[in-house]
Amino acid sequence: MHLWLRITPVLVFLPTTLLAGGIPKPVTFTFTNDVGFGNEVCVLGPHPALGGNDPLKAIKLTWSTGNVWRGQVALPDGETLAYKFIRRSFVTSNWPTSTATDLTPTNTIQVPDHPAPPWKGKTIFLHAPWSNANLFWRNLTAGETNWTTTPMQWVGAGRTGVAGERLFRIDAISTPGTELEFVFNNGAGTWTNAPAPPSGTATSNWPTSTATDLTPTNTIQVPDHPAPVS
Repeated sequence: MHLWLRITPVLVFLPTTLLAGGIPKPVTFTFTNDVGFGNEVCVLGPHPALGGNDPLKAIKLTWSTGNVWRGQVALPDGETLAYKFIRRSFVTSNWPTSTATDLTPTNTIQVPDHPAPPWKGKTIFLHAPWSNANLFWRNLTAGETNWTTTPMQWVGAGRTGVAGERLFRIDAISTPGTELEFVFNNGAGTWTNAPAPPSGTATSNWPTSTATDLTPTNTIQVPDHPAPVS
């Protein structure tokens, strides 16, 4: 049985300058151009997240086959920002006075608005050999003591080679930034956790499982830490 809590990350360039006035949204910039060996393509604009019109602070894009340059930048949602693509030399002799050549005129981009609250919460997946699955959970951040049972949706087959397994999913559980305590059950008395379901009884030998010694008791000498050098 396999379970995981998935939070989908987006890897973006987040400048040290704080993005005031909006929630950062990943914006992809793409430009195709053969700028020659020793040069790089960057995106530059007046906003601090785009370098503040300083070519030395412009955001370098990543080269890929076909001379396609691409990168993501975190920009404040809902704003219209100016930008252009520039060619910059990264030859060390040009540091820190690197010259830049405009590759495009100045354009504008509209950063999408962030969805209005309430935002969707967590997405949880479960692999299990069950016909039905439930999430049994409570919100620790809110100090909840009562448990909630929420049915999960069967969304597909399980992992390759695991006979009888199914994939279950549940979305929008709780709210962002909250800590959950949860287990799974099939609605017929079978649980995924040990030693026991909340407010339930131990399963099989949990938590009183017996153990057999494989070796007699031995000792180990932990090495001394080197003495400080004066």
